[in-house]
Parts: sequence; structure tokens; C-alpha cells
Amino acid sequence: FIKNTESMHNKIEKESFETLENILKNGILFKAVIDNEFAGVFALIRKKSLFFKCYFVREEILFEKFRGKGYGAIFQRKVLDTLPTEEIDIICGGIHSENYPSLRTAFKCGRSVIESDFFIKL
Repeated sequence: FIKNTESMHNKIEKESFETLENILKNGILFKAVIDNEFAGVFALIRKKSLFFKCYFVREEILFEKFRGKGYGAIFQRKVLDTLPTEEIDIICGGIHSENYPSLRTAFKCGRSVIESDFFIKL
């Protein structure tokens, strides 16, 4: 997605292979398989703040061949329904406001915007 969307190059960071390896060891990593073909990954970490305990979505990647067919929402909903929810208050993650495919997928899965951050150069 980033590679094929010029306007998003400087706005979305993809996770490094090392970060995904660390999530595999210490977080939660799901693999999507469609028609016996590896189709993508969904990576989460457990986080604690002063106010809540959550699963934080670090990365959702659906390979190009599988995009635009509704698989992203199906994959994300399945992951969210599978997560153990004991001792977890919310599931959260950050999506850039111009990343429309990810926003559409999140909304289809019942996620909503609860916070917006604005950065102003001083």
C-alpha cells in the first residue's frame, strides 16, 4: 500500500522485520491464509497506561493480491473476535487520517475514532 500510494510515503511507517520478530516472541501475531496462500499478518502488543490495559494494533498487512476484496475487514474481525479479553479494557491502534483503506476496514469492524492528534510546527 505505501509503495503504491505516493501521498502516504512520508506519513505511514511500516514495521521492521525485527519489530515483527519481537512481536512474534512477546506479542500476538496472526497470519492470514486465503485459499491455502499466505495473505498477510496482524500484529498486536499488550500495553498498560495510567487509565487502561489494551491490545495495541502495531501492524496489519494484507498483501496486494488480496486487497480490495473485503478480506481486510474479515481478517481484522476474526482477529478481534479471537483475542482473549480477560484483563484487557480496549483494543486500540493508530491510523493516519489519510489512510482511507485502513480507516474503512476499521469502521467495518466496529472500531471508531476516539482521539485525534494534531502536530503544529513551532
